[in-house]
Amino acid sequence: MSWPDQSSLSQALFTRAQKVLPGGISRLQTLVQPFPIYAIEGQGATIIDADGVPRTDFMNNFASLIHGHAHPDILSSVTETMHKGTCFSMPTELEIQLAELIVDRVKRVEKIRFCNSGTEAVMLAIKAARARTNRPCIAKIEGAYHGMYDYAEVSLDSSPDNWGDAPTPLAYTRGTPASVLEDTIVIPLNDSNTSERLLRECGDRLAGVLIDPVPLSCGLIPMADHFIDMLHRVSRELGALIIADEVIAFRLDYHGAQSRFGIDPDLTTFAKIIGGGFPVGAIGGTEDAMS
Repeated sequence: MSWPDQSSLSQALFTRAQKVLPGGISRLQTLVQPFPIYAIEGQGATIIDADGVPRTDFMNNFASLIHGHAHPDILSSVTETMHKGTCFSMPTELEIQLAELIVDRVKRVEKIRFCNSGTEAVMLAIKAARARTNRPCIAKIEGAYHGMYDYAEVSLDSSPDNWGDAPTPLAYTRGTPASVLEDTIVIPLNDSNTSERLLRECGDRLAGVLIDPVPLSCGLIPMADHFIDMLHRVSRELGALIIADEVIAFRLDYHGAQSRFGIDPDLTTFAKIIGGGFPVGAIGGTEDAMS
């Protein structure tokens, strides 16, 4: 069966979904017109859609399933663990094992705390930077995606209509408090001169600079060496923390994108890539930043 066939089961499922889900879908990134393709099974790099059609999956849950769907070793380990219980209020040794693994892999992560998602990890990192510096402002790159926290969403969908020598902080959702925009500095990717000027204008109000080494929604353009050098120099001089969002970029290197691009963050955020695609998040950092 070819897509879009109006008699397909995917079409029928989407019709049902529209009655109970806003817009008919929970993940807008996979919404295509006239209806999305529904998956019912996955093996390796192949998914089977609702009509039984095999399709090559270039998404693999946004590249978090680096071993593909339903890898037998992973399924065996997960099943064995779930038979021992699915969720506990108290800590477990598995939490320590995963923390030890990440600390061993990422040079700038000496301590780590787990949470539920990438959005939550970024939110905690922003709060940690504020608490560590006792300052309110966060800087971020114009157009970069960092989850759904108000401050992280500022200027996510900026357009040429509001570009200029200095990006103007723009709310992503209606009803965003004005204070969110007042405490968020937006800097242009790889424009070192403009970004340095904006960061210095913020001065002793700047708590942290939130970056993605290869921002997804900016076209996966890597940060230039001169831009990274500027961020290191200015952040240190101002006493602000660098927050590396590796929710997506951690896929690029065994030691993280920060290792590949020579970035020395104070705090780092992670998400489902560290959980084999399962919902999880984490914030890690140096001993000093995490204290």
